[in-house]
Amino acid sequence: MPVEVESSTGKRYPRDVSVAYTRIEDADLTNTQRAQDCNAAEAAILVSIHHNGNRDPSIDYSTALYQKRIDKALASAIVNAVADATMNINRGIMQFVSAVLIKSTMPATISEGYFLTNDVERDRLNDFAENSTTCAYCDMEAQALAQGIATYFATR
Repeated sequence: MPVEVESSTGKRYPRDVSVAYTRIEDADLTNTQRAQDCNAAEAAILVSIHHNGNRDPSIDYSTALYQKRIDKALASAIVNAVADATMNINRGIMQFVSAVLIKSTMPATISEGYFLTNDVERDRLNDFAENSTTCAYCDMEAQALAQGIATYFATR
């Protein structure tokens, strides 16, 4: 699912905005490799798109993870946009230890948009628009991520 959301998010920017992907297919890259790729690309920000899981299918909320002080504004902009768009509980931002956050030299966040194990979310993810190969909910999340990124840059 993150690959589909990532691709859709990247397509929402004007041509003069450069978007670099660390994952364009379901490949195994470590979080360290992802951070190194973004550092090498001299990316302005890093947004890692994830979706949570829990044994309890009733659990569902949005959060964004950060590690460094410079990550907090980006994480806040992302979680606020995603929670608003998905009408999900906004758990705000949480400090989290992850190589993708620690080893990146730019502001970075991990977006945890919702829980894939939640029954309602699963139904939303199976809702494909007529004649579409993309789920409508994934498109909505991608638009929210793009909006969160735009909000972050507008406040810089």
